[in-house]
Amino acid sequence: MSSRLPLILCQLKERLSILAQTTEHPVAFYVKKALEQKISELEHAHELHARAQAIREGNARVYTLDEARKELGL
Repeated sequence: MSSRLPLILCQLKERLSILAQTTEHPVAFYVKKALEQKISELEHAHELHARAQAIREGNARVYTLDEARKELGL
């Protein structure tokens, strides 16, 4: 992986440059946007993992379908 990293970074830089030129937005705009989206995805995945772990350990309330329907008045 480390031997391919410079090539991957070069390719990403080129793609960002083309996108920036095509859309007339600065490269920094797309870098910030990509980082924000990826960090949000990682945070969401972490939260899901933590919830699943809490359920496995018995530290979170789990509802059956019937309980959920009753709670929601369905």
